[in-house]
Amino acid sequence: MNREHINYHDELNSAFASGAIFDASQDDLKRYLQCLGTVGIMSAEVRTKAVVRALTINHIQMAATINKLEYTITKLNRENSRVSCRVLILTLVCAVGTAIRGVIAYMTFFSSQ
Repeated sequence: MNREHINYHDELNSAFASGAIFDASQDDLKRYLQCLGTVGIMSAEVRTKAVVRALTINHIQMAATINKLEYTITKLNRENSRVSCRVLILTLVCAVGTAIRGVIAYMTFFSSQ
């Protein structure tokens, strides 16, 4: 294991011990996963711990992705509601205009007879 991996592994241990893993950036999480995936682990107990940590990091990344998607969906729903209201208003204006033209045409047709 090279010195860089040892530093990442120490940083990973510290992040889990302090709970800072839940506030880590996406880049840090990716780096931690790379560290867990590339370091050879002989001990079954330590390997199990590494698997659980990798799953935890994956869960944190997935939760962040879901939060982004929920925000995007909420934003799109608001924009769609605005567009729908505008289309409804335009439809009503067109219907009223068509009705007025129809009344005028009807009155014109029957007043000339």
